[in-house]
Amino acid sequence: MPDPLAPLIEGFTPRQVEQALDCFDTRVVHHGTPVMMEGDEGGSLIVVVDGELEIRTGDLELWTARAGEMVGEIGLFTRGLRTATVETNTEAELLVLTPEGYAELLARRNPVAARIEEMALQRLTHHLRRVDTRIAELAEGTVVAHHRPTSGFFGQVARLLGRGAPTRPPQVDVVSALSSSRLFSDSEPGALVQVAPAFQVEAWTGGAFLCTEGEVGDSLFLIVDGTVDVLIETHADKVEPVAVLGPGDAFGMAGIIDNRPRTASCVTHDTTVVLKLDRAGWTQVIADPHDAGRALRVAMIRSLADSLSYANAQIALLDLTSQAEDLTPLLMASAAVEAAPRAGGL
Repeated sequence: MPDPLAPLIEGFTPRQVEQALDCFDTRVVHHGTPVMMEGDEGGSLIVVVDGELEIRTGDLELWTARAGEMVGEIGLFTRGLRTATVETNTEAELLVLTPEGYAELLARRNPVAARIEEMALQRLTHHLRRVDTRIAELAEGTVVAHHRPTSGFFGQVARLLGRGAPTRPPQVDVVSALSSSRLFSDSEPGALVQVAPAFQVEAWTGGAFLCTEGEVGDSLFLIVDGTVDVLIETHADKVEPVAVLGPGDAFGMAGIIDNRPRTASCVTHDTTVVLKLDRAGWTQVIADPHDAGRALRVAMIRSLADSLSYANAQIALLDLTSQAEDLTPLLMASAAVEAAPRAGGL
């Protein structure tokens, strides 16, 4: 019989596994018991050893977690409010990792900590793909169906914002720029010193397309100065603004992980300075199992969690209203796949 903990502990020594499991609490929970409540403050992560957990937001069932799967990582890494309710479908045996247990894993430099971060990234990416598929299903036959914008759309943007061109970037303290972003807020300064060389400083005048809807991208961006408009083309070359991003905000995360086409265009509104991380830089840093890799993994987890939570909320709103003529929630959900929203909205 397969070991449900294999994804978490496979490849580690018995001593490393013993030390790691000592940081978890074991709980046996009866059928029908809520173990996380939407709107509560988050913090703990759960690994299912046996049984099933149902995850839902409002009355909308999102998915079912079974043996070997993990839930609650958004709360562990963001400490924000829970975005879903989790309830046992059966009697269940669970491993619970509290923030204190995770801190102990880090203090022991136990490699299971990095494995948890990798699993969280993989799971968030998987669910973001699923949300993207759901958006595509809802958008079929509407103006939100994704494609590369027409020449008329590019012309409209140029008239509104300019044609955009690279310009000489100012001197930027990359470590300070990273530390000022909420995504890296808990990172050790020494870790950011190691991460910083992977980022390139770029500056663009207004109207530059840093991400283009429908095209495959391989870079993510963090805004240092300036603003970026998140745009979607609707009917008749119409430019639909769905978000405005500012310093500390990130966008383009999904493309660096799994080569998905961009779900929105991200265009500089004015002269904007960004930090750019391409796939080669990402691969190099993420391979580090310790401080530098952890800083980038946790930042990406937070960014993807923001995108996933916001997109799920908009889809739930669309399902509740059932107003097919009002595509605003669908537009917002689609944009969230590309750009991490700020607290309180995109």
